[in-house]
Amino acid sequence: MEIQSLYSLYLEHPVITTDSRDCPQGSLFFALKGDNFDGNQFAAKALEQGCAKVIVDNPDVIPSNDQRYVLVDNVLKSLQDMAHWHRTQFHGPIIQREDYYQGTPPSRFVKKIQRTGHRRQFQ
Repeated sequence: MEIQSLYSLYLEHPVITTDSRDCPQGSLFFALKGDNFDGNQFAAKALEQGCAKVIVDNPDVIPSNDQRYVLVDNVLKSLQDMAHWHRTQFHGPIIQREDYYQGTPPSRFVKKIQRTGHRRQFQ
């Protein structure tokens, strides 16, 4: 599946999860793999828990004619590519925090903006 098609699914279901134990209703489940687990094995559980679609890279876990399964070559790469595509579609301002201490002036500045609810662009 092409990234633009996957992104269209995301626009229809704008919540993503990778944990089959935490599946908000109507979300997309990306079946990631790790050293000790294979998310593909939890795809059916994710659907039972409320996901609208599951993105998998193992065709063996897909029941015949179940349109809720989306087969990709590599789930992790597809998620990364979709995130990159999403970022290219966003043209708003971005604030990056580089401090890690709550008491630093930049931290207080960002918190003040967040508290007041101002949506101001800084140049």
